[in-house]
Parts: sequence; C-alpha cells; structure tokens
Amino acid sequence: MANTTTRALMGASSKTALSSALIRADADEGEERKEEKREDADAGKQLETFIADMTKCMDSMSKRMDAMEEESKARKDARKDAEESEAKEEKAEEKKADKKKDAEEVDEPHKPEPVVADKKKDAETEEKAEAKEEAKSDRRKDAEKEEAHADADMVALKAEIADLKTRLTELSPLVQRPRDDDQATRIADAWTKADGVYSALGKKAPNPLPNEDPDAYQRRVARDLKSYSPRYKDANLHAVADSVIFSATLDGIYADALEFARSPAAVPAGHLVARTHTAGGHTITEYAGTSGAWMKPMSGTVTQAVTEILDR
Repeated sequence: MANTTTRALMGASSKTALSSALIRADADEGEERKEEKREDADAGKQLETFIADMTKCMDSMSKRMDAMEEESKARKDARKDAEESEAKEEKAEEKKADKKKDAEEVDEPHKPEPVVADKKKDAETEEKAEAKEEAKSDRRKDAEKEEAHADADMVALKAEIADLKTRLTELSPLVQRPRDDDQATRIADAWTKADGVYSALGKKAPNPLPNEDPDAYQRRVARDLKSYSPRYKDANLHAVADSVIFSATLDGIYADALEFARSPAAVPAGHLVARTHTAGGHTITEYAGTSGAWMKPMSGTVTQAVTEILDR
C-alpha cells in the first residue's frame, strides 16, 4: 500500500487510536532494545567464562608439563646412577679377578694350567661379558625409548599451550576494559548522537565494541550510514585521515540520513513516525506511514463465518 501522510487534524477517536498505536510501537521497540542488551550481556558473560575456562586449562596443562619434565629428569638421573653403579661393579669385579690371578701366580708360579681349562674359562668369561653387555644395551634402549615418548608428549603439550595462548591473545581485545573518564564521556556522546539518527530511521545505534575508542566507533557508524547519503555513499572514509575533515563528513552523513528518514519512503510498512515542526506560530505534528498502521487499531477484530457450502 502506498505511503500516506496524515495531518494531525483528525477526530479525537482517531488521535487516540493513533497515539495508542505509537505507544505500542514504542513499547515493542523498548522491549527489543532490552532483549538486545540482555543478549549482549549474556554474550559478554559467555566470553568471560570461556576465557576463564581456557586459562584454567592452560594452568592445568602447564602443571602437567612441569610434572612430565620432572619425571623425565628423574628417569634420566636414575639411568645415569644405574650406569655408574654398574660400571663401578664391573671395575670392582675386574680388580678382584686381577688380584686373584696375581695371588695364584704367587702361590704356584711355575704350575702350568691345562689348556682345556684355560679355553673353557675364557669362553665362560667372554659369554658372561657378552650377556652383561647385551642386557645393558637393552636397558639403555628401553630407557631411550621411554625418554623419546616423554619428549614427544612434552613437545605436543607445548604446541597445545602455544595454540591456547594464541587464541587468548586474539580474544583479549574483546574483553571489556575500563575506559578513563574522558573516553567514557566521548564515546557516550558519540553513541547518543548516532542513536538520534538511527532512531529516526527506526533502528538502534550499534553499541561500542569492547575497547573501541570514540574515533573508531564514529568511523564504523559513518560506514554504516553513508548509504543514506547521496554525497558520501561512495566515499572512501579510510582515506579521510584528518579529524576535522572527518568530523565535517560525519555531520554531512548524519544530516543526509535524517533527511532520508523524513521522507515517507523511509517508514517501514505497518509503522507510523511522528514529525513535529512549527509554521506560522503553530506546532504541527505529521504522521508518516501506511494507512493500515493507524486504521488497523480502530478496525476491530475481523470475524469470518461460513454461510454456504457448495457441492462441486
């Protein structure tokens, strides 16, 4: 249905219905804004909870890594002690054998030993030495294998912690940090000014992002609203570095957006927008919107009834 403009020169009943429609529209919009704020608050709490959980996880993983490093160090120390102890035992046995051999040579210096006995003794000694060396090699391999597994686990754990730290670093800018008085005042003023324009368009101004400074917020708003400005809709706002020039550009975008909001084409279907201006000393209120937006509250409930059934 085409947009219409209804002057505030209607009967009392029409004004009452129109006011009721506007009140209901404002109430609905207020509830929507409250719901958006609740959703924003919930999202903020979820982000805080997520970061807290990740921090606890990182602390737990760091403790695990410390424990694994202690276990690895203990295993290496134990292996070193065992190897040193074994080397001492071998040295003591060699010394004992040499001492025994020297004693036998003193007791019977000219007594020749049987050739067969010598060969058998040498073979047994060599076999024992090989078995001992093989056992030592097996123990060393097992220890090295365990240490390799432990080192691989620690490398993987360090990679996980590094990944979590990276994610926390990426999320850190989204955590709200207190603003100083000057920034809090400037960003509140920027939001209030922007919300006046958005409200005229039937929208709500976007909230400042966590840790977003006033200048960045105004530039984000300008990029969103420039589509309503014939003068600046194709402008590259990133190229406007001078703050004075950008401020004048932002004012122009706001003015063009408000001008668009005053046109009937800007009123969404089913809504009414009240606009008040003064002419000739009289205050005139005009309502822009579709006729159904103010006629529907007065039309009452439409009841349909079946009056006849046709057989075909």
